[in-house]
Formats: sequence, structure tokens, C-alpha cells
Amino acid sequence: MVERIAAQRVFESDEELKSFTFINCSLDFRGKVNLLFAKNRKDNLPKNYKLIILGKDTNAIDRISKNEYHFAMQIANDRYCFIRARSRHLGENRYEKNCEIVDGFGAKIDEFFIGDGIEDAQTNANSELWVSYFDEGVYSGDPFGQNGLNCFNIKGDAIYSYNYNEAGVIIDDCYALNVVSKDTIWIYVYNAFRLIKIKNKKIEKIFTPPEKIRYWRAFAIHKDKVLIYASDGARKALHFLCAFDGDKGKIYSIKTIEFYDKNDEKPLYCYRAQKEAIYFWQNDALYKASVINLA
Repeated sequence: MVERIAAQRVFESDEELKSFTFINCSLDFRGKVNLLFAKNRKDNLPKNYKLIILGKDTNAIDRISKNEYHFAMQIANDRYCFIRARSRHLGENRYEKNCEIVDGFGAKIDEFFIGDGIEDAQTNANSELWVSYFDEGVYSGDPFGQNGLNCFNIKGDAIYSYNYNEAGVIIDDCYALNVVSKDTIWIYVYNAFRLIKIKNKKIEKIFTPPEKIRYWRAFAIHKDKVLIYASDGARKALHFLCAFDGDKGKIYSIKTIEFYDKNDEKPLYCYRAQKEAIYFWQNDALYKASVINLA
């Protein structure tokens, strides 16, 4: 049985923003929601990008660039990172720089290489950038992507790289990442199908999911509960509320949930999950649901 729950609408595009295309949603170093939009210009000119930082005083960062950005977020005071998922190998251990740091006016002040094949990028209160990689990055042979997971400081220095010898779990593809605090992150990896908790840059615990919930796309987490957006055995995308059995290192399913927009009753599908919440983008609006509010 599937339980239907209405998600909360937290943002709606105005008429100007509706002329842009939604690209991605992230949480910044303060935990505020950041929304990235892009608009094509005529005659193949560089794109207009707009990064919206939600809060009591919502503000925006505008940037014009020929680059194709897939992630963007505020990483420190007056510092914003714009990231491309792919990077070309230029030969002799040289790669395209695919992370740009800009100021509040959108002017680039630094750039560096953070690996090819980026699946996700999230920041924390330490102004660190955690980056996970899909299989093409893991098997690209570049010094960062091959780790499956890295952490960079704001200068672009790698200050942590996943080591499978420590966990005994190889990352072929980092399906999902959740940076929950300045010292704790979680990753869900293929092909071992394991949820791994990393605290203070050391692996603390590994959990095994239910057999029918193996292909995770995103997850929100709070205390002993995890809300998973995943494909079931029939490859149908669903939301599953699960709980941890810490003694056995297992995760067991509590219920299946379909989130919907209470205005039109249409189902919503997770676009981003970070910390304790999952986010949905639909009909030019952002919706939110928190695992804290689920029994």
C-alpha cells in the first residue's frame, strides 16, 4: 500500500524566471536552498545563468558564460562555485578546470579541476566541497574521479579521498551523496549496494538496504530514519521511508510514499535530497518534504 502525502510548496518562479530553464537545486554552506537557472541567448552567445539563494532576503547571482554548468552553490561568504560535471583530459596529467569560484558580482576569481564524471557536489559549514562520481568518472583514470568520492577546500586542494581498503567496499558508481553536517556525510554506492557513513573523514558505519530497494537515486536522513528515492524491483521510481537497525547494520522498510502537489493532486518525484529533506521541482515551483515529519 502506498501512502499519499502532500509536499510543501516553498518557492515559485516569477514571470521573468519562467523564461529560464531550471538546472539544479543545492543547499549552500549555511543550509540555504540555492536554485540554478539558465537561459540561452541568441546567435550562440554565452548563456545567462542565475543562482537564486532562498531565505528571508532572497538574492541572486548573475553570470554570463559559454560553459555548461550543472551545479552551483554559495560555498563561503561572497564566494560561489559553478561546476561542470565533465572535464576533458588535455594530456600529460592536464585536465580542464571544471570548478569556478566567483564573487557576488559573478566575476571569476579562481578555478580548478575537481575530477571528471561528477554525479553530485555539495558543500558544508566548513566551506568544503564534497564531490561524488558516476561510473564514467570512476573509470576515467583521472586522479580524482577514480576515487569515487573526494572532498576539496575552497582553494581546490583535495583534503579527503575515499579509500576502499578502509571500508572494504569498492565504488563503481556513487549513486547518491548527502552532506548532513560539517563533519558527517553519507554515500550510497554501487555495485555493493551499501550505505556508508563517514564522520570526520573516517568511515564509521556501513548499512545494507532491503533487497527490493537497491537502486537509490537520492536520500534524506535524520537520526534512525532515511527517506529514499529509488527504483523497486520493477524499476518504478518510488519513495521509501526506512529505518536503521544499527546492531545488525541493516535497513528495513517502513512504508512506501507518493508525494503530491495539493493544488492539483499530481505526483511529485524527488529532484534533490540533502540533510533531512527531499526537494521536488515541478510546474515552475519548488516543493519540500522532511523525514522529520514522517512517522
